[in-house]
Amino acid sequence: MSFISTKLSGVSSSIGAFEEMKNGVRNRVVRKSVYAGTVPMNRAAKVNKRYRDRTGLLRKSMGRKVKTYRNSGITIGVIGPRRGFARTVNQLGAWSAALGRRSIRQVKINPANYAHLVEHGHGGPAPAPPKNFLQASFNSSRSDSQEKFTSKFNVEVLSEAAKAYAKQRSSNG
Repeated sequence: MSFISTKLSGVSSSIGAFEEMKNGVRNRVVRKSVYAGTVPMNRAAKVNKRYRDRTGLLRKSMGRKVKTYRNSGITIGVIGPRRGFARTVNQLGAWSAALGRRSIRQVKINPANYAHLVEHGHGGPAPAPPKNFLQASFNSSRSDSQEKFTSKFNVEVLSEAAKAYAKQRSSNG
């Protein structure tokens, strides 16, 4: 599992306004910023050439999600295969003497169930080496993700500060 812990540089003008905000507004700003920061990583994971996917389902299922933990206030962006992409595909079965050819059977596959095996590899009778497609896309798009996060953070903090100022001004009359 990979994490980005970023030091917010270039947002010093926004930090003061951010610290004055209520927790709900803070969470909204951070969630929007994290969501914007996950765009380059998700895109890089979808176009990564480190692995060959027979059906193309693993690439199609790549998605992003933002989660905020209420107890700690930590917000994370998750990039990986989404649930709900299970498809039925044709797979060659055993040789059939009656048919004189291999039978074709339909198998339901779900990329969320095997993505970790592609990423980290596996042992067994037919071992496979790790492909590290998510780690590589994470490393290649790290700076771009931080830049997107920072720019979205600045815009959102200034926007929320302007809203609060307008609300305060209208209530004072």
